[in-house]
Amino acid sequence: MKSKKKSEGKKMRLLPICGLILGSIIFLTLFLYFITSYNSTVLYSYSFNSDKFTLSEGLILKSKMYNILTFGDLKMNNSDIDSFYVELYISDRLIVGSQTKSLHREKVIEYYGYEEYFTKELFDKLENEFKIKIYVPKEEYPNVSCGSNKEKCDSYEYQLVVREEFRNNKLIYLKGNHI
Repeated sequence: MKSKKKSEGKKMRLLPICGLILGSIIFLTLFLYFITSYNSTVLYSYSFNSDKFTLSEGLILKSKMYNILTFGDLKMNNSDIDSFYVELYISDRLIVGSQTKSLHREKVIEYYGYEEYFTKELFDKLENEFKIKIYVPKEEYPNVSCGSNKEKCDSYEYQLVVREEFRNNKLIYLKGNHI
């Protein structure tokens, strides 16, 4: 009878210890998940509108795996010219330059760790210092490529309007209104 009480006493002492260990494992798992997932994806949109040009639907996706920049739809207002040389800058650092007839649907992908296009410091400056330079051939040089002959082109510089569209900074996302 005495040994039965001893074994029951040992079981009663082990129960809180096992609960503490199990609770610690669950807490650490949730903590690690939260640390690795919090703010791991941010989506920005950018655009601008002026008398000469309109740019819409540009997106930048920043994630822990890669960064993606998609060009928006760039159009020259009141003109048939559709060939431009475009450069995107953040804080006077050239991100990308492209001679194109239409920038729509073109994208730049940067994989984690390379920092060829974007650095953490540049993302911090994105909303205030994201600019576009557009080069259009002058009338006397209608067929010139502005990428290599910028002196034969008119240049225009604009500040891009950047908006943060999404940031995964919640532990739980509730379903919104039905469509």
